[in-house]
Amino acid sequence: MGEKKYRDFGPIFWVHLLYIITIYASPFWLTWKWMPLGVVGMYLQWYCFGGCFLTKLEFGESEHNSFVWYYLNRVGFKFGLEKVKRCTDSWSVVYLLIVTLIWQVMLGHAAWL
Repeated sequence: MGEKKYRDFGPIFWVHLLYIITIYASPFWLTWKWMPLGVVGMYLQWYCFGGCFLTKLEFGESEHNSFVWYYLNRVGFKFGLEKVKRCTDSWSVVYLLIVTLIWQVMLGHAAWL
């Protein structure tokens, strides 16, 4: 039938991008004591909505519902969906926890919140 067309770089894209940047910067502004709660909140969101709420707003119920995967492919990078989802859904959580502990606990930098 043809590929579904999405409104690339629309308002939901910018909100989603800002949210992702905020999350990836969280080791530098959010105390490590709150990080496990954020991880639980993320997994609860995935459980309740079957994935990221903002991704579902932007792409609907498509089986290709990964914000990062879609836009990486859109700008020319060709990564498999499962690899990107494994990276964003699992490895990024580990990265955030490790960076947070190194930055705040080992190096002694205080967080704002």
